[in-house]
Amino acid sequence: MKKIIARISSEILYYLGDWISRPMHYFDWAWLYPIYNNLMMYSIDIQDWAKNDKPWRHTDEQTTI
Repeated sequence: MKKIIARISSEILYYLGDWISRPMHYFDWAWLYPIYNNLMMYSIDIQDWAKNDKPWRHTDEQTTI
């Protein structure tokens, strides 16, 4: 149950951050960056707490290349 709740929460925060990043980049609204950053950081923190593998992927994982 912990993994499911964390996955849903992490995905919601991730997509909210993505949604906020669009006007931030398009209109150059730098004042939105702290909100965007907090949403993304909370998203990865929740994912790490539950030991899920989505929506984020750790860079130290092996690739197939």
